[in-house]
Amino acid sequence: MLILTFFLRPGADVRATPDTIREAWNPKNPHAIGNVLPKGIGPRDPFLSRSGANKICRKLADDGVLKRMPEIGYRNKKVFYYSLAPQESGFLKVVRKTEHAPTLLMESEYGRRGIREFVIPRIQKSLAIDLKHWREKVEWVLSHSPTSFGIGIDDSLGAGEISRLKTEKDRLQSFLDVLACAMTVDRSTLRRGRVIAADKNAGDIELALRKRTHTKSSK
Repeated sequence: MLILTFFLRPGADVRATPDTIREAWNPKNPHAIGNVLPKGIGPRDPFLSRSGANKICRKLADDGVLKRMPEIGYRNKKVFYYSLAPQESGFLKVVRKTEHAPTLLMESEYGRRGIREFVIPRIQKSLAIDLKHWREKVEWVLSHSPTSFGIGIDDSLGAGEISRLKTEKDRLQSFLDVLACAMTVDRSTLRRGRVIAADKNAGDIELALRKRTHTKSSK
């Protein structure tokens, strides 16, 4: 998680060496990430050793979570840079690694790009729908609502009840109803509703979804 957080944090480096990552978490570094140390870690204890950072980065690269890029550095020494895997399979592996901290991924530039490029197309294919003018609002919901994000990346979405509705219009309306309910669920707790409540556009998005739902149910 220390490695992934390095790449997912606000203003994150696009790529870095294990040494750079290690130093970013070093409590002795005045510019280290965060000021709160995990329980059991003292002010002189490093989060990561040089060898530990190298091993973890190498393993994550072997697992397809990171992309490994060799370059020739100082004195013709080979230096390995790492970045989060750009392809869909890599994104989904990062999703699995951060399943207990979904907002870390959702709030990152990498996460928002993944929602736009991978999650939205997966949803449309799974449910055989075209989001059309709803696409921007659905992207917003998926990047703010942990429950909605979990639904969007669920491999079984295309085998659920929504997918069995006969018309595309019904499937689209039902999916939007689910997103509205998911936002309500997330707002019920401080932790899951934090990202929604922090965005000034949340009310407008919820109103649009609920108004559409109300119009549908009134006919």
